[in-house]
Amino acid sequence: MQDDALKVRGQPVHTLFAKHKNDLDVMLACCDAIEANCRKHGCRVFPVPAYFERGAIRSRKLKDYETEVSILRRWVVLEDAYLSQAGKRPSGNTKLRERLKKAERIKGGCA
Repeated sequence: MQDDALKVRGQPVHTLFAKHKNDLDVMLACCDAIEANCRKHGCRVFPVPAYFERGAIRSRKLKDYETEVSILRRWVVLEDAYLSQAGKRPSGNTKLRERLKKAERIKGGCA
């Protein structure tokens, strides 16, 4: 579903992803756009994980574990809302959920 909510700085998020995937600020703005789009459509739109994953990867490389955990938790909340409205249960085994568990351990100093 392509609409204005999927644009950042006047550009479609997929274009920004291709050109700026190593820019944490841009990835966070894309996450905001994806989140806004999901909420705008009553969580009937699956939250594209690539932007959240890329933001988490950049955060980890910067050793900003707080931001990494925050980004991943945002995606989990969105996925849970999407699955809930679709009458499905989260599997708990997705790549980003596993990454969140590891990030929480690192953040807590237990890695």
